[in-house]
Amino acid sequence: MKNYKKEFRIISILIILILFIYIFTFDSKYADFFAYNISNIFIAIMGSITSILPFALFEFVFIFLILFGLFLFIKIFKNLKIKEKEKSIKSTFNFFTYILSIILVYTLSTGVAYYRSPIPLPMYEGEIPISLVDEAIAYYLDDYNKLAESFEKDENNASICPYSFFDLAKKMQKEANRLNEYASDYYYKFTALPKPTLFSPILSELHITGVDFPFTAEANVNFSMPSIDIPFTMAHEIAHLKGVMKEDEANTCALFICITSSDPYIRYSGYFRGFWRLMEIKQYTNYKEYAALTHKVSPYVYMDNQFYNNYFKEHNLLEEISDFINDIYLMMNGQKEGTDSYDDKSDTEHVGNDEDGNEIRVYKNYSSYQKLLIQNYVDLKD
Repeated sequence: MKNYKKEFRIISILIILILFIYIFTFDSKYADFFAYNISNIFIAIMGSITSILPFALFEFVFIFLILFGLFLFIKIFKNLKIKEKEKSIKSTFNFFTYILSIILVYTLSTGVAYYRSPIPLPMYEGEIPISLVDEAIAYYLDDYNKLAESFEKDENNASICPYSFFDLAKKMQKEANRLNEYASDYYYKFTALPKPTLFSPILSELHITGVDFPFTAEANVNFSMPSIDIPFTMAHEIAHLKGVMKEDEANTCALFICITSSDPYIRYSGYFRGFWRLMEIKQYTNYKEYAALTHKVSPYVYMDNQFYNNYFKEHNLLEEISDFINDIYLMMNGQKEGTDSYDDKSDTEHVGNDEDGNEIRVYKNYSSYQKLLIQNYVDLKD
């Protein structure tokens, strides 16, 4: 029988390397060091290569990795069936070497970043007086309404993006570079140029708006979905490739990029995702004033929201499968809440109901969106 020392040695080295890298997840300081000094370099090298291509390499690499893995797996059973013991063992070694190699590259490029310290962004700290909330809502509502009414509409009365996909992608790449201006020692230097994916129709059925792919350092975006969410999604996927792997933090980065933009459509996409989180504060503290504010929102805002919601209601063939797989993936990467980690959460306490039976809550901790929106308003006012 053949001696398999070489094969055992290769597998052992791969396992040791994976376990060694995993040590850096034990503390956020270690994770920051590894992510910025190792993963950062990997993403920069891969990104500089794939960014030359005018198309997404993601689809081809993804399909190849799956098909080649299936080929190696099937080969094991094929050799077992014809009772080729030596070839079966060799095939098994090849399969596990392949799987471990993928895990190693993933851990090297992405896995550790899930355990980094919180993102550095300008957020309002401390108690937020309701007068400040009122001022901020008034400012954002006015801008939101003006923007909603400024864009051309399609046959569904949905706002039309004034840019082509690639023109918008270039704008978002430039906007995302501002993260490095804010914290150059945290965010990766490479900024991906978002690309449309051929998988877009499938992603819509999966309720996936975008996919970052660390193996090719590409930010892939579902171009089939309503365009109102494309700027925010581009910013979200770029944030992943700038070292922000936690979903809620990537969303917060995307909100920061969008609402601080001077571009009307990009800012509008940020309001689409973030404005109602600010309105939630009024909803729980003074429902009558909240209801009055909702009547001041432009009908075009509601039309865009309705069109977006209807789109994903009509495209939900594979949603449950997507949620199940993504839930497992996120929990395996230390996100205990799974897909719930996408949500922007505030910490509130129920204290009663008003005279009309509407719930009243006290804020113990504001959400990242809320603190970011308030701080941005304060900065603009000053």
